[in-house]
Amino acid sequence: MAEITVADLVAGITEQAAVTVFLGLLKLARFPTDSWADDSVPKTLVRYFCKFYADNMNLIAKITNGGYLDSAEKEFLTILASSFYKCVRKPADFARGVVRLTDAGNTGPHVYPARTVFVRTLSNRRFVNV
Repeated sequence: MAEITVADLVAGITEQAAVTVFLGLLKLARFPTDSWADDSVPKTLVRYFCKFYADNMNLIAKITNGGYLDSAEKEFLTILASSFYKCVRKPADFARGVVRLTDAGNTGPHVYPARTVFVRTLSNRRFVNV
């Protein structure tokens, strides 16, 4: 039996990739996969199986990623913070303020598109331009 690593669990798989792998395995088992038409019963069964397989593997990937602080997101991050760190996740806030950028080298004018300027305050609050 092949060993499954954490990297295998967090990767997930697309439905098309699963179809390609599964048809390759069937071909190795001497099934005539090359002669199956796209709308044939065997290929349709393979596609349905692979859709189910890919959905399950992607669910496993989401659950696995949800167990790590660096990769958890959305409700998985909330659950991880609550159960492991015993803290309640606070929803994000919006704030407006003014930041003055100076051009000491006189290289301007400069244009800063949205989400390109990041500012951190002394109290460790972070802001981004919009």
